[in-house]
Amino acid sequence: MHHAMRSYQFHNEIDMRGRRLYIGSDVEKLQGLIMKKIVLCIVLVCICPLSCGYRGYLRWFRPKVDIMDVIKAKEEIDRAENPAKKYLIANNLRDDLVSIKNALVKEILPSNNIDYDFCVVVDIPYEKGNVECYLYSKNLYEKEDIATIARLKKGKSVVNAVGEFSRFFTLLDDAFVKIELVNTTIDITGEK
Repeated sequence: MHHAMRSYQFHNEIDMRGRRLYIGSDVEKLQGLIMKKIVLCIVLVCICPLSCGYRGYLRWFRPKVDIMDVIKAKEEIDRAENPAKKYLIANNLRDDLVSIKNALVKEILPSNNIDYDFCVVVDIPYEKGNVECYLYSKNLYEKEDIATIARLKKGKSVVNAVGEFSRFFTLLDDAFVKIELVNTTIDITGEK
């Protein structure tokens, strides 16, 4: 009987924490509530990659660089004599997301890239000449974002974009450099 009394007294022991009193059973409820919140957080972290897609989930953790940094990297590639150095500079650009702000839409074209249906071309003014960015759009669910592209107006729409660097290329025209971005998210910010 003395042992039963001892266990009863321990269960109803009062703990002083801050300015509130917690009785033993309240502490157990509090611990249970904390555990439920921890389990809920773990479930949300596990579900998020499945709902947003693997690429969309990884985009949250990738650093962003401005388009001007990409153009400067192209100039560095042009100055480099060693082909291995050129390769490394271009390859390092693939680790970051490229951000473009307030760019005017120049063209909306059928895509030359097999993974996309359409391409949005924007002009970036630069001191050494015009830079054209070819944006191949996909939203976070990895489907082409045709609804946004359909609302764009050539020569009028102004957009912000974030995408993955794919490559530099040149054609026989007056552009200083052409940059291709894939898996790009395009947001319309207004009209000119």
